[in-house]
Amino acid sequence: MLGLPVVIDASFSLSMLLDHPFQEASLVVADELKRARKQFIAPDLWAYETTSSVCKAVHFGLIDQDEARQILALLWALGVQLIFPEDIHNQRAFDLTVRLKRAASYDSYYMALAESMKCDLWTADKKLYRVAQANDMPWVHHVGEVLSSR
Repeated sequence: MLGLPVVIDASFSLSMLLDHPFQEASLVVADELKRARKQFIAPDLWAYETTSSVCKAVHFGLIDQDEARQILALLWALGVQLIFPEDIHNQRAFDLTVRLKRAASYDSYYMALAESMKCDLWTADKKLYRVAQANDMPWVHHVGEVLSSR
């Protein structure tokens, strides 16, 4: 039986599987979360964001199609439970986007879900992490925390 949920965003998920400065840290965090029996959850846009990023990596020649298919399979193997947003999530994502002075609401959906589930959010996105910390959201974590704590 899995324990409490933890929100993971697309940047965190992709940083484990694509060449990324925080790849090792992301793998360590994911392993620790799995060992703690956490259930990975994300808003359903996670599927679109991760697939789109893998497609971009193919388009720009960073990986080939076979590697892309393997990465997509590994992403689905993470067992991320996708949550379709309810009106409360839409409203909260809007409020967060405006409050944090962001142009787009994608990141806000991850934050709104974590807030509503009263759980942590893990990201590899430094901008998201910085804005969250500047706005008193200690439940938003950056994988780089792992490197600085060792």
